[in-house]
Amino acid sequence: MKITDIVRSRPVTISCELFPPKKDSDFAGVAEAAGKIATLRPDFISITYGAGGGTRKNTVEIASMVQEEFHVTSIAHLTCFSSTPDEVDGLIENIKAHHIENILAHCTVAPMADQLEYHPGYSQEAAVRYCQDHGILVQAWSPLGRTRVLEDPMILSLAEKYGVSPAKICLGFALQRGVQPLPKASSPE
Repeated sequence: MKITDIVRSRPVTISCELFPPKKDSDFAGVAEAAGKIATLRPDFISITYGAGGGTRKNTVEIASMVQEEFHVTSIAHLTCFSSTPDEVDGLIENIKAHHIENILAHCTVAPMADQLEYHPGYSQEAAVRYCQDHGILVQAWSPLGRTRVLEDPMILSLAEKYGVSPAKICLGFALQRGVQPLPKASSPE
């Protein structure tokens, strides 16, 4: 069940939050806690993705367990910070569509924009595609990457070829893909 349906159908909703275990050996303890929480019949259980000192490794497994074994709607958090594009693609494939829909459905107003780290070499294609397919503007924070990106031989070669700065190559990379760059500078240069 979508969380918006739950919220709209009840005058008051009660939810709980679980954190993935720091170590795989602690998974049984989290599973036991989830079972105990489920007996309280919360409207949904939120599984935090790698926060609070936990890891993100078991988030999807816990969310699935909550729904399948304990019959409580779950919502899995998704953060992409410090993930490679391939990892993000895998995460989105791993989290079933109903989990992502619950993230969107949890708000009264759907998100209008999502700020993602986005630059050449880190384009988060699956996350960008999902947002664009759902009418969510993607904004690129760190569209210039860091010094590593601006000094990348391919970026430097393209900048020389087109007679522009490496920064303009990075900004164009985002713009040509429908991503709004949000550059920031720490110096006037």
